[in-house]
Amino acid sequence: MGSASSSSSCFQPNYGDFYLSSAHSNIDARYDVIVIGSGYGGSIAASRAARAGKKVCVLEKGREWRPGDFPETELNSAKEVQMTFHGNKTVGDPTSLFDFVISPDVAVLQGCGLGGTSLINANVALDCDPRVFQDEVWPQELRENLENLTGIDRQHVYDMMKPHSYPKDFPLLPKLQALGKAATHMVQDIEDLDVSNVFSRAPLFVNFKQQAKNHLGIPQPPCVGCGNCCSGCNTGAKNSLNMNYLPDARAHGAKIFTEVEVRAITRDDSAPDAWRVHFISHEDDSIEEIQERYVRANIVILGAGPLGSTNILMKSVQHGLDVSTNLGKHFSTNGDNIGFSYDGDSLIKPVGRLLAEVEAQDNGPGPCVTGVIDMRSGKSLEEGFVLQDGTPPSCVDIPYKLLLKTIGSHMLSTVSENSELNGETVDRRTSNAETTDGARPSKDRKVSGDGRTSADKKLSVDHRKLSQDKERRELARVFSVDGFDNTLSFIALSNDNSDGEVRLDQTNGRVWIHYPDVGEGRNSEAIKEGMKLASDGLNGEFIPNPPWAGVVARLQNTKGAISVHPLGGCPMGECGETGVVNHRGQVFKGHTKEVHKGLFVVDGAVMPRSLGVNPALTIAMVAERCMRLLANEYGWRIDYQKFIHLRRDRKVDIVKPGIRFNEKMSGELYFNNQPHHCHLALTIESRDVQKMIKLDMEHSAQIRGTVICNALSEHPMTILYGRFQLLAKSNDKIETRETVYKMVLTSEEGKQYYLYGKKEVHKDSAFEMGMTDTTELNLIVYEGTDVSNSGRAVAAGKLLMTWKDFMKEMLNSEVINTQSAMEKLRWKARFSRFYMGILWETYGMLTSASSPFDPDAPPREKRPLNVKGIEPEVFCFKTDDGIRLALTRYKGGTKGPLMLAHGMGVSSKIYTLDTIDKNFLEFLVEHDYDVWVVEWRASVMMAAHELQHNLDSVAKHDMPMAINRILAETGAKDVQVVVHCVGSITFFMSMVSGQLEGKIRCIVASQVAFCTIPSAVNWLKAHTRVPNILHGLGVQGLHAYTDSKAGIMSRALNMFVEAFSDATTSFDEHCDNHVCHRITFMYGLMWEHENLNPQTHASLHEVFGYGTATFFKHLSACMRKQHLVDESGNSALYLPDFDSRRRLESKAYMAHMERLDLPIMFYSGKENKAFPPAATLRAYERCKEAFPEQDYQRLVFEGYGHLDHMMGKNSEEDIFKKLLPFLDRYSQSAASQDTPGTPV
Repeated sequence: MGSASSSSSCFQPNYGDFYLSSAHSNIDARYDVIVIGSGYGGSIAASRAARAGKKVCVLEKGREWRPGDFPETELNSAKEVQMTFHGNKTVGDPTSLFDFVISPDVAVLQGCGLGGTSLINANVALDCDPRVFQDEVWPQELRENLENLTGIDRQHVYDMMKPHSYPKDFPLLPKLQALGKAATHMVQDIEDLDVSNVFSRAPLFVNFKQQAKNHLGIPQPPCVGCGNCCSGCNTGAKNSLNMNYLPDARAHGAKIFTEVEVRAITRDDSAPDAWRVHFISHEDDSIEEIQERYVRANIVILGAGPLGSTNILMKSVQHGLDVSTNLGKHFSTNGDNIGFSYDGDSLIKPVGRLLAEVEAQDNGPGPCVTGVIDMRSGKSLEEGFVLQDGTPPSCVDIPYKLLLKTIGSHMLSTVSENSELNGETVDRRTSNAETTDGARPSKDRKVSGDGRTSADKKLSVDHRKLSQDKERRELARVFSVDGFDNTLSFIALSNDNSDGEVRLDQTNGRVWIHYPDVGEGRNSEAIKEGMKLASDGLNGEFIPNPPWAGVVARLQNTKGAISVHPLGGCPMGECGETGVVNHRGQVFKGHTKEVHKGLFVVDGAVMPRSLGVNPALTIAMVAERCMRLLANEYGWRIDYQKFIHLRRDRKVDIVKPGIRFNEKMSGELYFNNQPHHCHLALTIESRDVQKMIKLDMEHSAQIRGTVICNALSEHPMTILYGRFQLLAKSNDKIETRETVYKMVLTSEEGKQYYLYGKKEVHKDSAFEMGMTDTTELNLIVYEGTDVSNSGRAVAAGKLLMTWKDFMKEMLNSEVINTQSAMEKLRWKARFSRFYMGILWETYGMLTSASSPFDPDAPPREKRPLNVKGIEPEVFCFKTDDGIRLALTRYKGGTKGPLMLAHGMGVSSKIYTLDTIDKNFLEFLVEHDYDVWVVEWRASVMMAAHELQHNLDSVAKHDMPMAINRILAETGAKDVQVVVHCVGSITFFMSMVSGQLEGKIRCIVASQVAFCTIPSAVNWLKAHTRVPNILHGLGVQGLHAYTDSKAGIMSRALNMFVEAFSDATTSFDEHCDNHVCHRITFMYGLMWEHENLNPQTHASLHEVFGYGTATFFKHLSACMRKQHLVDESGNSALYLPDFDSRRRLESKAYMAHMERLDLPIMFYSGKENKAFPPAATLRAYERCKEAFPEQDYQRLVFEGYGHLDHMMGKNSEEDIFKKLLPFLDRYSQSAASQDTPGTPV
């Protein structure tokens, strides 16, 4: 970001919020109007179309420049030079500010950036001679309607650009005084012509007023006179187009994109009267294969300048566009010419100053142009001209001096070859030469070569009386640096023949200019004579146009021209036989009068002849006219009166250091079961790298580029609305990072697709290094643009990135929007640390787990339960042994009542998780169940959970008391229950011991019931009596909770349980969560990690807590017996003779089993690592053998473990809906029609 200040300014302008351009990934598929280029024509078109409420897109080849960004030194300006030579040679970046096109006859300088040449011109607002528009080369409609052109259209320009001459109350400028002096000398011998008739202060598009902001809300201080207008205004005082028309367009909703080069325009067959604009992004220049992209519009307006617009139409002709063969004709240099009065008698301040050196307005040379000598009156158009003072910018200080020295050297060599000087080369006066008596004359008395005084001077001086040696000595001294400060530069503009031609160079696709007689016209001779007179008036040495002096190698031996005001190439005409566009700027179809609907040119290219003055005002007037007529044709209403400030909601984000890198991937996409090659060429960009890597949890960026797949389109498809997420934590999978690609593809055939791709970064084996995960992209292509993937999938496949391309991506990533190389390096290092740090965290062999919960962090924001707005009812009660318990009722309907019982070391939260889309409680309420959730004594929500109890006390007190309270509150005869793990074990203890006879309608038993068959790890812990040993050592229990503030002993335990967890589980179940490790140590692996979403996994500390040693001891006893036993290990209380082969003959066994003669659903997760599916299988088989007619069912869920059936991200679809039919079958409404407990 740049800023400028001076002592004359009352504030510090800040342009930090005024970036006008947007990221390329924001380019939409279609616009109402596309404007190509942002010079006078393009900017005006964008402003007026946007004011009419149209959806406008501006495509500019150059970069966006703001005050403070422009180069002031030779080194910096050299970096901003691009040159195109005829013959397939180019130099420099194609987006550089100073764009030179050097042809055999003409060299053109044009500005390349947002605002076009207005960024680097002198901003002179002169009207052309009225006789110019009388030339019949202009269309008749324009010639007959000049009052509107010079009236309302001109006023619209004035209202926006606000030209003003250099104020008379500002300090006098030496160069302005010198120009006035030259004017006086030029008219002194002309009768009836006074200096006031020809000399005036030039109207300038420059602000000279003290103001905080201009009429569009852009900070704009007054001019400080630094003289650097032609290298870009760093104060912001110059009314370049980025200070008016372009912000106006942006404020009215136009989208502006820079570094976009349009290649061609073609008809869009997908819609009537529509166009397709083909372009490339120069932000993608580091990509080896830059692919053309395209965007559509109903109206396309070319405003890329005489060379740019002509070039685009020429290449469009190659794509089939029918255009007049006059394309490229009527090119004019606008009679541009330059010259110098060297070493005159006044101090001029000939070159611009560095802004930091300009302390006040009287310290600099002043604006580039301040005055004009108008020598058009009384002369033909071809002989008239205007002469202006010119100040080269500070960035050419040294080259400017070298230019004059070079001309001097060339003249010396000419003297060496000839005994006399050629009068056409230099009008040498011996202002500093020795007189015949050896004395040097004063400045007041100039002596010509033949000894005559200045009063006797002529336009041609006879130098033959001077010796060759004396001449050489004189010139060597004349062209020393001593006279540089007294040198005034002249800028002349006139009317040339306008018969040059812009031609397309087929080798490089660029244009060059064929204009062999450019310097031979009468205008050139008139300018040369006028400059000689002006130099005489200043007592200076006249130096003519440098190309005429042969100092530009390409223009040697010819009177070539350097033009900064090129015109023509797409000239107006009556029809295609005489021009390329009509008076409205509409492009003709071939040589006819018929036009291409919706295709316009509105810039300097449409001028069919030279203008003879600085063309900015005239171009702007014609552009305003074209847009006024266009609006009338299409029925638009343009509000010219109201100016809208560029508000914050109209601005793009403040640009900060960003990151940009390129990706190429190729592979096969299966379309209709057939493989097709697919290639992605992407540019990924974030305009705020700090936000991307630090603040945005998705680490998102934007995508642009192309996709090639012949199955979807015969042509490369353009990416729109691309979104990229770099190694974001997966919302679906634990310990997984995802790189996600989401983009809309638009084809030339008019079809659109939505592409979704994902790279999953997860360590699947001990020695995996991520080579596959980071280079393989799995993708699906859907019809339409639906980002929710709801469209029909049409193709799927896998693309690969080679390791060579992967390394290129890493090495060639580019930091953007920085002010220094060090800042660029610093941000690149930060991004690399972020990226490589995640890969090391994922695949590094020495990485360890962490405790994600920070107790000092703000509480996690939780979503409310979705229970149809039901207010829960809480019932607290005490058991017979004095333990306080709780029941919470959610009366969702008439089904039930249904009780949910949790396991050990948790609470009812396993049924009410807010980290999944729909928990089991919400599911049951949604299906009209009257749900009762019990917190029994092992619940971590109850104070009793840390007391030393056993399973017997739960079976004897908690379960019966909970059921009785439900029956008492509801008046129901019986209850449905869903019980889990230890909650299931203790409930079956109650059942078989006779505590609940006749009170239970049906049971859903999760993972285990009365057959307590353990997993291998739990079998080992039970048989080695680990709980007993720990209790004997004084360990009262184990806690699953740990956090980032854990003490040394807790951290030591974390290390131990992590090692235990890693040793007892497969590699793909390893994670970095210490709470998860503790849970695995206490109970066994509770889930398949892929079933939990990261939010659930990160909040395990909210669900799990303390488990007492006595509970673990009793549970171990049951595991050792593999069925229910009391605390002492005796099975008589629950299922006597359980292991007997003749158990069905045992009255005691059958008496207890008869209490299970009711519908029971057993279910297990196939991957259960606490109680394997064999536990529910044996229970199911025992029930079935005892009561074969009863409704016993059993389900085993593939891919699920012990607790993920309730906590899984997909539990609703995979589990809940499969349990519902059984519950519904025995719900109260169904049971009311049959006897309770009897199968229906």
